[in-house]
Amino acid sequence: MLKQILKGFLSLVQRPTPDWDFGERRKLIRMRSHYKTQLELDGKKLEGVITDMGVGGLRLKVFHALKVGQVLTVHSPFNEVGENNAPVDCKVVWTQQPDKSFVTYAGLVYATDPKKMARTWVKGVMKQLGFRPESLLSKRAWVRAEVFLEGTVKRADHSRHEIRIQNLGVGGALFEYRDKLPLGEITIRIGPYEKLPGLDVSGTLVKARPQGKHYLYGMEFGEMKPAQLRMLAVYLKTFLTHTWEV
Repeated sequence: MLKQILKGFLSLVQRPTPDWDFGERRKLIRMRSHYKTQLELDGKKLEGVITDMGVGGLRLKVFHALKVGQVLTVHSPFNEVGENNAPVDCKVVWTQQPDKSFVTYAGLVYATDPKKMARTWVKGVMKQLGFRPESLLSKRAWVRAEVFLEGTVKRADHSRHEIRIQNLGVGGALFEYRDKLPLGEITIRIGPYEKLPGLDVSGTLVKARPQGKHYLYGMEFGEMKPAQLRMLAVYLKTFLTHTWEV
C-alpha cells in the first residue's frame, strides 16, 4: 500500500479554520492528493477523486450532486485487501459546484464509529505518513535501502551535532543521538540530502530511551510555515520511497 500512497501524495498544506485550537494544530495539516476511489450513496455506486485528506476528514471531487448532511461510504483507493482496509463512512459538511459545471467539490468529516476507525484504510494512511506522533515513537518494522536521513540537533549553546533520523512523519520524527538530551523544546535540521536543502524544524522532545551507546528521541513537530510543510513533504516522500514494510 505504501507505494500506492506515495503515487497520489502531492504535498502538505495547512488549512486553518475560524475556531481552530492551537493545541490541535496537527489536525489542520492536510495531505493534498489524487486518489481515485469508489463511493456509495443511498445504495448507488459512484466514482470520485480524493483531493485532500487529514485526521478529521477529506475532500472529494465527484460528478454527482451532493447535499450537506448526506453520508457516503468511501472505499479504499488502494488495491490491497486486508483487515485494516475497511471503507470509511463520511458526512458531507459543505459543497461547491462551479457554474456551468457537472463537478461537485465536497468537504466531508469521518462518521465511522471511532472504535471501528482502526480497521479502515484511512487509519492505515494516517499511520504510514505519521500524522499522529505517537506512531513515530518506535522503530518501524521496515527495511531501508541504503538510505539514512542525516541531520543535526541544535543544543542550548547553539552548537550543532549530528543525528540519524530513523523515522519521519507529518507529526514528528524519531532520531538517534549519542548524548542525553532533556525533554522539552528543541530544533533539529533534517538533511541536507542529495539535492535537497536542510530543513530546520522546531518542536518538543516527548520521549527518550537508551539504545546501546546512543539514545533514541521521539520529537513532536511544532507549527510550521507553508514552505516548511512543502519541504517536509518532499523529505517524507524521499524517506518512504526508500523503505518497504516487512
